Amino acid sequence: MNRKSVELLAILVFTVLAIGVIALDVAFTPLRLLFVLPLLFVLPGYALVSLMTTDPLAGTERLTLSLGLSMGLAVLGGLLLHVIGLGL
Repeated sequence: MNRKSVELLAILVFTVLAIGVIALDVAFTPLRLLFVLPLLFVLPGYALVSLMTTDPLAGTERLTLSLGLSMGLAVLGGLLLHVIGLGL
């Protein structure tokens, strides 16, 4: 397996674990926060950066792009939910 496949598989595994923790843990706990914050602020952008780039990036470049893309996706997702009438 190449590096992209391993990274995307790790993101998928973390996402499934996070969904399990969120679904099973109904109270607001630090464990839930530990899984939700990367799921919201890091992983979507990291997956996009991993899919879009062909050349290897430095760690700081990858982290910066991941955070920026994740926040942009969160804003666009919230806007889309507002436009279609579901709200947050």
